[in-house]
Amino acid sequence: MVSEELTTIVRNRFKEGKRRQEIKDELWQQGYAEEDIDAAITKIQHDAIKQLPGIAWVYQFIENFETKTEFANPHITVIVLACCTGVLIILAAVLYIVFDPLNTQATERDTQRQADVILLQNALNAYYQENQQYPSSLTKLVPDFLQSLPKDPGTGADFSYHTADGTANYTLCVSYELQHQQCLSEEQSSAIPLVPTDTPAPTFAPQAVNKTGGIQ
Repeated sequence: MVSEELTTIVRNRFKEGKRRQEIKDELWQQGYAEEDIDAAITKIQHDAIKQLPGIAWVYQFIENFETKTEFANPHITVIVLACCTGVLIILAAVLYIVFDPLNTQATERDTQRQADVILLQNALNAYYQENQQYPSSLTKLVPDFLQSLPKDPGTGADFSYHTADGTANYTLCVSYELQHQQCLSEEQSSAIPLVPTDTPAPTFAPQAVNKTGGIQ
């Protein structure tokens, strides 16, 4: 059973605007078990769902229905329960999209962020090859190197970028939802790995030439 103390701590962290993964990392470092943290988060989400107007009405209706005796007809009972079940399924589907308990949407957004970062790195390298320096702003990549600048799929904000060592290097940072923030630089994007091969390079030996100009 989840302790009320842990539930209160998690609830306060959510109120502070922290993300699920940030809360889990912080509490895990403080010595809390991961299973207890997940259980506390699930409990808070469940309590929040029950407080929503539509869900609260359904729960109240079911409780009142169970205490009343005038619904003696079994057909009416089945119909009412079927309607309640349908409403709960619809609301559950909507809330699943909003709360994303399995982090499905967060995973998709993080995947999009990774693809956008690779796109920006390629454009930055192309800009450097042409201008022998990195742009002072990502907007300078448009339209010659990018048709438009990618935005964060979750917040719609620009990716964090600034030059370093004058304009000879840069720092490109991206904030993920399911992992820590990552900052990349020129060294991490320009290194091209060498692919080993088992095929030996051909060697050429000089050949003797006779006095008449022919090859012996």
